Amino acid sequence: KGKEAEILRKWAHGWAVPDFSVLKEFKDSVSSTGFSSIEVEDVTCAIKPSAKRLYYAYYIGIVGAKLYSLFNRKATDFGKKNIETAYLQYQGLKKDLWEYQIVLAQK
Repeated sequence: KGKEAEILRKWAHGWAVPDFSVLKEFKDSVSSTGFSSIEVEDVTCAIKPSAKRLYYAYYIGIVGAKLYSLFNRKATDFGKKNIETAYLQYQGLKKDLWEYQIVLAQK
């Protein structure tokens, strides 16, 4: 799972988040902080068209991103790598590395 983990790690880094939540761990955390009636809805199928559009946009945006990196010496690593997230999220989706879940809980 090294290559698969690397896809998720790079994607998270591009969004400036340390990691993505695992559903079971998220539900456990929500429950331990006093929430109950936890409901989960998998809406992955509904976001697939948007994920695919982002993937296609990557191929258009990469040219601008490379030029930005080349001519902007003050560009941050985040600014340089953010465009890659559009590619990585779709690669991860195609490999079933992630799902889009909506979690509803009551307190």
